[in-house]
Amino acid sequence: MDNYSKVSNERSKERLKERRERRECAKEREENADKAGKTGSNQYQKKVNLELNTNFWRSKGGQATNAPAADCVYCYDNQHTIMFVCTVQQFEQGKVAVYNKKKRITTVAGCKPPQR
Repeated sequence: MDNYSKVSNERSKERLKERRERRECAKEREENADKAGKTGSNQYQKKVNLELNTNFWRSKGGQATNAPAADCVYCYDNQHTIMFVCTVQQFEQGKVAVYNKKKRITTVAGCKPPQR
């Protein structure tokens, strides 16, 4: 029984070490991409980080401040006013990565999933 626990403990340590190395490599790749002028491993042109507990939807443009006339993706901000996030075209083509509470948004009502 003692040998089994030693082997099991060694394997778990090896797995933890591998996970740390993978995370460090991924972080290094992302930092290098940022230095090259590209954001993230998927090389998005724009990254939108939000800290809201809200839903996203598609609607005609011009409904919020600084919103273009094209169809846009909106959400509510902390004051419950409509906030422009990006255009539908940018979202569907994957030119914009939308993160809400550090989780990537890939589904918006009325939009196709973003291309990767």
